[in-house]
Amino acid sequence: MTKQLETDIFNYHTPEFFINMKDIPDKTSKERKSFVLEEKRKCREGININGVFIPGGLYFHLNYYHLEGDDPVTDKKVISLPRLRDNEWIFFNDYAECYEKRLIYPFFGLRQAGKSEMIVSLCLREISLFKSTEAMALFASDPDKDTFVKKISTAITHGEKFMIIPNIDKDWSKNEIRFGYTKQDNTTDLRARLFVYNTQEGKKIQIGSGKSLSFLLLDEIAKSPWKAVYDVIEPALLADSGKLRCSPLFTFTGGEVDKAKDAENFVKYPSDKKQFITILDDGKKIGGRFLDGRYRKDCKFPMDFSTFIGKKTDTWLDSYKIYVSDFSKAEAVIEEERADAEASPDPSTLTLKKIFFPLTIDEVFLTTATNNFPLEAIIQRQDWLKENYNPERIEFYRDTNLKTKWKFSSLNPITKFPVNQSDNKIAPVLIFEYPIEGLPLGTYCMGVDSFNSNESSDRVNSLGTIYVLKRTHDPLGKFQYHIVASYAGRPKLVTEFYEICEMMQEFYNAYVLPETNQAFIDHFINKQKGHVLWDTPQLSIDIKNSPFSSKMTAHKKGLNPTPTNQQFGMDLAVTYNTSPVDWREDDGNVYRVMGVNRIYDYMLLEEEKNYKSKPSSSKGIHDGNFDRIIAFYHALILANHLDKYLPMDKYMANKNKKEEDNWTPTINSPFSSVNRQFSTTNKKTSRSPFLSL
Repeated sequence: MTKQLETDIFNYHTPEFFINMKDIPDKTSKERKSFVLEEKRKCREGININGVFIPGGLYFHLNYYHLEGDDPVTDKKVISLPRLRDNEWIFFNDYAECYEKRLIYPFFGLRQAGKSEMIVSLCLREISLFKSTEAMALFASDPDKDTFVKKISTAITHGEKFMIIPNIDKDWSKNEIRFGYTKQDNTTDLRARLFVYNTQEGKKIQIGSGKSLSFLLLDEIAKSPWKAVYDVIEPALLADSGKLRCSPLFTFTGGEVDKAKDAENFVKYPSDKKQFITILDDGKKIGGRFLDGRYRKDCKFPMDFSTFIGKKTDTWLDSYKIYVSDFSKAEAVIEEERADAEASPDPSTLTLKKIFFPLTIDEVFLTTATNNFPLEAIIQRQDWLKENYNPERIEFYRDTNLKTKWKFSSLNPITKFPVNQSDNKIAPVLIFEYPIEGLPLGTYCMGVDSFNSNESSDRVNSLGTIYVLKRTHDPLGKFQYHIVASYAGRPKLVTEFYEICEMMQEFYNAYVLPETNQAFIDHFINKQKGHVLWDTPQLSIDIKNSPFSSKMTAHKKGLNPTPTNQQFGMDLAVTYNTSPVDWREDDGNVYRVMGVNRIYDYMLLEEEKNYKSKPSSSKGIHDGNFDRIIAFYHALILANHLDKYLPMDKYMANKNKKEEDNWTPTINSPFSSVNRQFSTTNKKTSRSPFLSL
């Protein structure tokens, strides 16, 4: 445990805070050395004032850290000591706990929370108070680095000389800055080193190797991939005991989060052994401290410290003012700002308001990048699914007669996006509705995004994905034009994935549209199932400016991932999410809802929420691995095509007129006339485990 100093050790009959002291011994006083040592001790270990502990970092911040801020009377910029707010109380107490337990401390949320000043203060304290310090501060870009340099320079220039150690090197463009004193003989009394780097958005991953760090800051980690950088640095942080030598500080605010998945995964999928953990109001566990938009600086009011902590010390501290967040006022201001932004013709205006002053974790990770999916509706749908719905998990296998069978699975679905190379990618099939007996071939449409390599699953971060969509045969019934099954995983062998596709096709008696992959197509043809793969030429007429080319596969199956084809699929996927649909509940009432409410696959929604397109589409339109979206829109493309040329109303009318097993419809398309015999194999009794919306 950190030793907590008792009061009245050496305070010259004044309150314990340096800023309140009178008659401070001068440099010539014999008591000067004791005074300085005691103040440094308070900054390192903290101070206990009649049962209330003030962490060392907070004591240093309030008494010795100088910043440029607004004068409360004139609103002009002045150099001053910071005032105590609930933001600082939370941050420094959290960090003290992390330092004691050697935990990583992620701190994130709203802008203008004072984050930049607090992290600079911690870094300067480390440099000034601990011998042989090697500190490192990493930034994603030069502007963030420059902000840090400006603030620490201000604090050094205006700080107390007996407390703040100056920088020997004055050129902050260098990556290494030495701290200490230059003696009269021009020799150097070196006390600390600070390494300051721009990681160039995570591209420079070797910058921390070979150093014995006692302080580490990774700032604005939501602006770039950072995990690879930290993985290289972590060995430099480990003591001989295997524990961290310090408490790494990871910070970020909302905005500019196009490359924030490392940060998001770190927060949403925390390690209890390595990270500081907090519990949100909804009971969800996250890694780090989230300060939401209600902690904004313009919605604070002064409060007696004793009232704030609910405890009296019977000292001057009781009436000491802490500036506390007025949540009601802040919520009203945020609501008004969002209402004004919603009226803007620029949709990014509202998104930025949510990013800068988020009320939920998901709002921190919103992006203004090109994404036409209904983000707010997706988040609401995900919240509903988390509380109300779990799909069934199954595995397919073949019996001794090579018939497709299934069993319930204990495998867990993949719940991270994007996946890391080291993540387990063996997953079950998710069932949202079992096949309905008697529905003809063409009712179910299956989209596939395959892969080509047998590489070990720990070396890749893309998935093989399958989505089965049921077209409408009962306009107001459940699961009309819904996803009824999905798979997202990466078996060790690509042929295992092909087998899963084949058995899912048999299970649902579905037509299949894959993204063009010759090995996948050959697998089905070799199994004498090429007829269930939809023909490329028949689709080309639906996709403008996408004529069939002889350079495509010899078998003319599947859909090539051209920018035109991809955009056509994305347009269908967005429309599917945003269009209104009529929904008949169990009570017989019909409601109109947004199309996104038809989606029961949580991770498909996660990909849609995080979708980003490329600025240039010359090599495809997707900026990332959006495997689920790709498979989904392939199912939609096929369903959309069949709706035009094989409409379900004619299917069902003919089905009712003729004996199901003898029905041989003619498929009329502008490309060909093909006779298909509807299969009646693998019929299943309707089984639905699902909840009402």
